[in-house]
Amino acid sequence: MSYVSDYGAITHCGDLLGDEGRRYVYANAVRYVASSPDATVDEVRYRLMIFDQNAVQLEYLSRMLGSVRVVFAGRFRPGGDGGEVGEVQVEHLGLQLVSDYVESVAGTDGGA
Repeated sequence: MSYVSDYGAITHCGDLLGDEGRRYVYANAVRYVASSPDATVDEVRYRLMIFDQNAVQLEYLSRMLGSVRVVFAGRFRPGGDGGEVGEVQVEHLGLQLVSDYVESVAGTDGGA
């Protein structure tokens, strides 16, 4: 198992699983990559397994806002040769604050 640090948009966040002592959620994340401005866009996809308070908060934000952009880091298990998505057991999770939603809430002056 290796370690990955990346970012992406949550395209699907499942329901909370587990009991009150150890909540977790599975979420799908995607990041689009273009090698040049006129190149075809490729997708980098991850299946994230998120635990505890991060799971509770991400599930809530996804339900309220729809797609949320996040940065994450954790142990990575690559997918199979059949194009399966790699899974990340997320240890660190944060919101990517550069988004249309945050800009509309903060205003054009950045909330200052």
